[in-house]
Amino acid sequence: MAIATATTRIRATEDTSVLPPSPIVPLFAAMLAAFAEFIARERDIAGVDVWDPAFRGWLAAAEAAQDRLTDLQNALQATPVAHPADWPLKRATFLLQATLGADRPEEVAQLRRAARQNASSFLRDDGTQASQQARQMLARAQALHEDFLALDLLGQGSDADLSPGL
Repeated sequence: MAIATATTRIRATEDTSVLPPSPIVPLFAAMLAAFAEFIARERDIAGVDVWDPAFRGWLAAAEAAQDRLTDLQNALQATPVAHPADWPLKRATFLLQATLGADRPEEVAQLRRAARQNASSFLRDDGTQASQQARQMLARAQALHEDFLALDLLGQGSDADLSPGL
């Protein structure tokens, strides 16, 4: 009696839908935490007089939070894409980075409109776990983006007529 031998290597028969973890996902999660901290620090100094003795410490904390956020954004942009679900996270990071770097209210309004009008391109769902996780993080990013814009740091006002989206 003959013994059947496998002609296909075991590794070749593994499920290809299971991909190794993406390095972008934990970076994006850390960036969201840093963005939330940055918004909180900016809120702390929003209504404080610059001559208040506590202002210096609050300003230093806000600047440190912004530096941490910028470092994470730069690291995320430099990280190569490992999964299709990473693309929307990188796009959202670019949009947030552009919003933070805007110098004029017109730029902020234009970026806000772009985020809201192109929300569907950020939230594609192909049914994978990575895609669902990215969707949840993008929803959190959208909420933080709106919170940041509500600070009105450049006097851009609001675009209440546009539907929300990131």
